[in-house]
Amino acid sequence: MGSRKKAWIPVYLKEQVERGGFVFGAFFEGTLIGFISLDGYLQGSAEKYANLTMLFIDDRFNRRGLGTCLFERICEEAKEIGATKLFISAIPSVETIAFYKKLGCVKAQENIPEYIDTQEDYCLEFLL
Repeated sequence: MGSRKKAWIPVYLKEQVERGGFVFGAFFEGTLIGFISLDGYLQGSAEKYANLTMLFIDDRFNRRGLGTCLFERICEEAKEIGATKLFISAIPSVETIAFYKKLGCVKAQENIPEYIDTQEDYCLEFLL
């Protein structure tokens, strides 16, 4: 992860928590090795979507269940704030999309422009 990106991530995560969202981390020997974040602002017409804004696992710790554990934890919090679905604007890599689909995510039925990071992203949703 580039230093420029590392600089704005803490500010971005703090803003989400201040809006009623959540951030959870995974640590190994006192070092942050992964995190997930959920914005507290709900959107959507028929369903109430919570925006899963970031999920990151250090490459050295991939395929150990950390991403799944963090995802399950954030789903619990999304339900608590009244969401019926998670919205995920994911980078369109085969590995990333396969990970989300393995968890039960499907192509988003409703695109929410405020939640989409880039035009290249693949939009998914998860029924809570």
